[in-house]
Amino acid sequence: MKFEMNLKALVLAALAGMLSLFSASASAAIYGTASVDGSKDVLYGTFLTTQTVQTQFGNETVGNLTTNEGELDALYVTNDGSNLYVLLAGNQGTNGNGIGLLFDVVSETNGVNGTIPALSGGDDYFNAGKIGGTTLPDGFNLDYAIAYKAFDFPSDGAPDWRIQTADYVSTPTTQNALGTFAMGETTNPAIDGPQGPGFIFGLNNSNTAGVEGGAGAATGDPSTVNTGSELAIPFSVIGNPVAGDVIRIVAFYANGDFDFWSNQVLPSINPPQGNLGNQPNDLSSTGVNTGFASFTVLAPPASVYDWTSFE
Repeated sequence: MKFEMNLKALVLAALAGMLSLFSASASAAIYGTASVDGSKDVLYGTFLTTQTVQTQFGNETVGNLTTNEGELDALYVTNDGSNLYVLLAGNQGTNGNGIGLLFDVVSETNGVNGTIPALSGGDDYFNAGKIGGTTLPDGFNLDYAIAYKAFDFPSDGAPDWRIQTADYVSTPTTQNALGTFAMGETTNPAIDGPQGPGFIFGLNNSNTAGVEGGAGAATGDPSTVNTGSELAIPFSVIGNPVAGDVIRIVAFYANGDFDFWSNQVLPSINPPQGNLGNQPNDLSSTGVNTGFASFTVLAPPASVYDWTSFE
């Protein structure tokens, strides 16, 4: 009994030390279901990457939900057992400008590297002269992609979402556009979903900090921005990754047809840098050399041991 009680005390002390260390760092993402409302919650931990260049797609100074301005200040990622949660802190214009997300699931041996092939279908966001034709960052093997935008839809009086996905594994295909989903809100935050296979959208455009307007080096602090465009992505859309899988990510901000790109890319382009402009664009070391962010899929926490056997 004495040995058992000493073992219990030692283990509890070790756990307390680990919790103290975790609290001190508080930097890692935490497994769990994020509240998709366009605001950073504790599960995201610290950012994967931040913006270093000012935005040429408009700097928000008011903080209304409906806006023409947009910037990508920071990228946050976490997951639960069914979804990958992505928060792009900053602003997403509701004028139809769109966000693109490129995913490289490292354990996936297919996919494409070099140049993104042109895919037709849906709204043609992934066709030639749009996302198709983009040169990928060095070492990035594209498996899946998502393009989505928010736009004012006159008939319902509020912004709507439009989303399309592409699968580059095995035989590359574009999934038809998954429809137009009404946000239903005209003030921050706007929340919608689940839609399609389970997408949930959250938008909070209250940010007036972060990077400024222009093409030079950002002087604001993008790491302080805690609101923006948030998306719950069903694992089924990105190949059903499992705990321990590494997912490489590139995010970019473009016009509604995805054929004219802003200078807002994460990981960031080195300043000074104006809008990348008309496609095709080169994200490799021979172009703007963005690199990629990396996230390791989290496992659920271990169950708490039942110490009653030691009583």
